[in-house]
Amino acid sequence: MGEAGIEEIGIGSYPEGHPRIGADRIEAALDQKIAAAHAAGLRVHIVSQFSFDADAIVAWLKRMRKCGIMAPIHVGLAGPTSVPALLRYARRCGVGASLKGLMSGAAANLLGHVGPDRIIETLATAGDIGEATPHYFSFGGIVATARYAQKVAGLVSSDHAMAQLN
Repeated sequence: MGEAGIEEIGIGSYPEGHPRIGADRIEAALDQKIAAAHAAGLRVHIVSQFSFDADAIVAWLKRMRKCGIMAPIHVGLAGPTSVPALLRYARRCGVGASLKGLMSGAAANLLGHVGPDRIIETLATAGDIGEATPHYFSFGGIVATARYAQKVAGLVSSDHAMAQLN
């Protein structure tokens, strides 16, 4: 335990990479941060940037596990909100690559609301992803996101990593 009573820290990561930081640099920094935390006696979990691309998230999770990173991962998901709001947040946060996936899946509903259902379904059946739980970004509001998370918690199989919500 750290001097301030801190026992665990979260480290940010990027399933789709970062628009200004190369993948090799991100991976090296993540390894260094995990090693420093463990050297200080701290537990680690990883919190990812949000993404709209289920395949990219699964590939990233499998890469992390293959590289020996076994820390729990909180997968960043946009809570239910309008597509225009998601587009604004995605542009600001640098997840442009998955904007294409969002648009292909939601273009017909530009005035409606969307949630991460497709991503959660994919993660729940992905296998080989270790401990991975949702971390919701509440772009559509905290109450709507909390209701969504509660509803989804009962639908996800306990045999898979996405069964627990944080």
